Amino acid sequence: MLRLLLIIAYASLGFSQMNCGPNEVFDTCGSACEPSCRNPNPTICTLQCVVGCRCRQGFFRDDFGQCVASCGRPSPPVQTGPTSPPSGLSPPSKPSPVPNPPSPSRPSPVPASAPAPKPTPVQRPPPTPRPSPTPAPAPAPKPTPAIKPPSPPRPSPTSAPPPPFKPLPVPKPPSSPQPSAPSPPGHSQQLRCPQNESWSKCPTQCDLRVAI
Repeated sequence: MLRLLLIIAYASLGFSQMNCGPNEVFDTCGSACEPSCRNPNPTICTLQCVVGCRCRQGFFRDDFGQCVASCGRPSPPVQTGPTSPPSGLSPPSKPSPVPNPPSPSRPSPVPASAPAPKPTPVQRPPPTPRPSPTPAPAPAPKPTPAIKPPSPPRPSPTSAPPPPFKPLPVPKPPSSPQPSAPSPPGHSQQLRCPQNESWSKCPTQCDLRVAI
């Protein structure tokens, strides 16, 4: 059974491929939106495979179902006139219009009564002006306090007056040294006497000597 269906499908495909018109090709999965003269560039289209003949690349399908290279101006639609009734038959009569019923008469409007006169307002005497209050006297200005002169600065207890200036002493010229008298031999010379000798302030000129 399946083989028979496949044979029928291939046969129908081959038969439809042979029946494609001029400028058409057979496509097993073509687009559902074929370019036409009314819509040369279809943008919105459903995603589905359409098996059948479609126009070749660069051709458009016109209003007559043929694939043409260039689309001219679309031919104006043929206006068909009213069909005449067959002979021997009278045209159907149009129904006579039904007259509209007369609209009910509207009652005439009742004239409005004149408005009652408004009472005249009683004019009141103007109010007596009140005496303006006497403004209070301005307060006397306060005397400006006298500005005291600034007191002289007091000396700080820690600062002492500087000492008076003293002239420097003038150096005296050095005096010439005077010749000093020979000092008598002191105690230091007594200690320098040789052995077996003694110091005498007034020795004799004749010292004892040992003759050899």
